[in-house]
Amino acid sequence: MGHPGETEAHFRELVDFVKEARFQRMGAFTYSEEEGTYGAQHFKDSIRPSVKQKRLKELMEVQRGISLAYNESRLGTVERVLVDGFSEDMLICRSEFESPEVDGEILVPFQALTKDGRTPQSFVGEFLTVRITGADEYDLQAEVI
Repeated sequence: MGHPGETEAHFRELVDFVKEARFQRMGAFTYSEEEGTYGAQHFKDSIRPSVKQKRLKELMEVQRGISLAYNESRLGTVERVLVDGFSEDMLICRSEFESPEVDGEILVPFQALTKDGRTPQSFVGEFLTVRITGADEYDLQAEVI
């Protein structure tokens, strides 16, 4: 948001496009000059920081609703996930639809898997079959089946 010369009409066009395109996932950021780039050399950063932040907040609010609807459409599905990591009580996983370190995560409660004495770290790198049981704007919750 806030590329030099961006008008309110330009921004409205972007918001309308995002609503129509319905990206499953989308990230955005405000424009900032980077030393030595074409933009920094040829454009004056003419949009106030407060306007950039307001536009970013509005755009991401639109996207949050779209992302939530997409994630909710996955409720009840059975998916194969890769365990990437763990927290104190969760395995942090991803399916073929999530990119590591960029997209949301699929969180699987670890306590349901502790019957055989394994530690959470022993699951890292393994595939599990899970059912998606919960969703928010960014992450999914699942149970092993």
